[in-house]
Amino acid sequence: MPLVAYKNFCNILKKLSIYSLLSFFSLSCALVPSNPFDTAVKQKVKKTFKENYDILWKIAQQSAQKYPIKKTDYEKGLIFTRWIRLNSIFKDPSVKTTKSFYQIRIYITKHLDNKTSTIKIEKQIKSKKNFLSEEVNILSNQVEEKIILYRIVQELKIYKKLNTTL
Repeated sequence: MPLVAYKNFCNILKKLSIYSLLSFFSLSCALVPSNPFDTAVKQKVKKTFKENYDILWKIAQQSAQKYPIKKTDYEKGLIFTRWIRLNSIFKDPSVKTTKSFYQIRIYITKHLDNKTSTIKIEKQIKSKKNFLSEEVNILSNQVEEKIILYRIVQELKIYKKLNTTL
């Protein structure tokens, strides 16, 4: 009798170990994030202006003056900032974490008629919970992007006022 009980016990242990391994691998595959960059950065604030590309380029650069600029490319219409610690330049009361960094990206697209241009502004936020954890992209609440766009609109109004009086 003890030999039969021992064999049954060994069979139960084998089945448990197989089930636990299968569940471990299936859970570990589910925990690996699919590229979060795809979903976190897709939100863009954009506006089309009935203005020349050159003027809009200068105004966008002027509006992004207080940010540390990493890259500007006139031909491609790109203005990228360096990675900035969250809440160091723009204080957002809804953001609680301070271990995050963000980058502002401004895209200026010239339309074929060269009389209209589109500005798209996005903010990529990366956060780490601790030293060992993987970076996670966080969705922006779009407040800072809308403020930059508002600055661009105001600078454009000032530019037009100054140039119509001359």
